[in-house]
Amino acid sequence: SAGGQRVTVRMIIQNTGIVSRATISNSTLQDPAVERCVLFWVRAIRFPKFDGAPLDERVNFLFQ
Repeated sequence: SAGGQRVTVRMIIQNTGIVSRATISNSTLQDPAVERCVLFWVRAIRFPKFDGAPLDERVNFLFQ
């Protein structure tokens, strides 16, 4: 069971709204297949365009 597990993803978001890089920066899940799935969907996200430099963000995904 994945209850209470966390995957932290580091992503670089370009000002075009595209996620140009996504990596697992920390995980308690110990399930590479699920981690790859999380990265696949994070890379597919399209954010609104914005002015300025790319954003370096970390997001936690909690599995209950």
